[in-house]
Amino acid sequence: MTNDKRNERKSFFKSKSGFKKNSRFGNKHSKIDEKKIKDRIAKRLAMLGVASRREAEKIVLDGKVKINGIECKDLSQLVSYEDKIAVNGKEIVNKPIRTQIFIMNKPAGYVTSNNDPQGRKTIFELIPSKFGRLVSIGRLDYNTEGILLLTNNGELARIMEMPATGLKRVYYARVVGEINNDIKTKLENLKQGIKIEGVEYGKMIVEINDYSQTRATLRIVIFEGKNNEIRRIMWHFGLKVVKLTRVQYGDFRLNGIPEGCIQESHFKVDLRDLERQASINIKKYNFKKAKLEQEQKEKEESDNKKDTKKEKKAEDKKVEKKEKKTKKVEEQTKLNETQEVLDNEENKALENKGKNDKFEEQVKLNETQEVLDKNDVKIVDENKIEEEVKQNEPQEKQGENKENENK
Repeated sequence: MTNDKRNERKSFFKSKSGFKKNSRFGNKHSKIDEKKIKDRIAKRLAMLGVASRREAEKIVLDGKVKINGIECKDLSQLVSYEDKIAVNGKEIVNKPIRTQIFIMNKPAGYVTSNNDPQGRKTIFELIPSKFGRLVSIGRLDYNTEGILLLTNNGELARIMEMPATGLKRVYYARVVGEINNDIKTKLENLKQGIKIEGVEYGKMIVEINDYSQTRATLRIVIFEGKNNEIRRIMWHFGLKVVKLTRVQYGDFRLNGIPEGCIQESHFKVDLRDLERQASINIKKYNFKKAKLEQEQKEKEESDNKKDTKKEKKAEDKKVEKKEKKTKKVEEQTKLNETQEVLDNEENKALENKGKNDKFEEQVKLNETQEVLDKNDVKIVDENKIEEEVKQNEPQEKQGENKENENK
């Protein structure tokens, strides 16, 4: 293969690579002209340490920002390092700054905020003024102690504290409560995440280092860092956290920093890699969420179909029962009608029979009467004959007597 062909082949594969030559996310060997890099105005203000990302967005929307002398309220406005930016009428240095990350060993009893409405002490009271304006990467609760990261790059802070970035946070927790086999199983199952009062908490790895029946020391690894996440989950299991210490955030550790002190870390963090990782994790999360939603939807549809089948079956049963009842009523009605007809016929037959019987009885009575009448006539005739006989007997006797006398 000639040199020309080799060069042509190399240039071909370079052109097919996933990153453009001047891409913001190019490889380590690509040269990037930082002056031409453009960011949205709120992101640039956060990167320059003017404010956090949310605060920067509010500043822009309030009309306190001017770009090249023109007021800007558009959050989608892009700016480069060649533009002049003014906040509240004061021009800021719009140049790439060296990103610094500081590690603080936060003591308990301090709020991770610039100011507190309740007047409690804040962590920024512990930071020397020589470090300039810093923003915290995430937060630690008032009663939680341990490693807290701070930076002069607001955009880096936003990326590192995002749950989607998936940076590991390691805690040691001292808890009080009943530690039985059931609780151990529940703590082990936290690897699958948990949902409490409508809030979903991601993966949590819990190791029991030392325990008795009423207390334990736990090593807890989380990857999201939601507000009061550990305390709420432990409370859900009937365990009260009496002491909580964070010992690691991502690859950062305390490394012997005294409590209440702050120290710059020379551990390098690639913001672009973090952004890419966050983007990948967000896509994975969205894909997983979409998949779960789809599964849930299919399950609901399946349940609805089952319910529909059950309802249809129940309705069919009701209809069938109703039809049976109607049919039974109709049959009963027919039976009643038939019975009524039979009863009417029977009544008629009985009436006719009664009439016939009465007629027969009357005939019999008449016949009997005739017989009786005949008998009466006969008896009368016989009586008359007897009377006549009786009447004739004296006359005969008188005649006989006369004849005897004559003799």
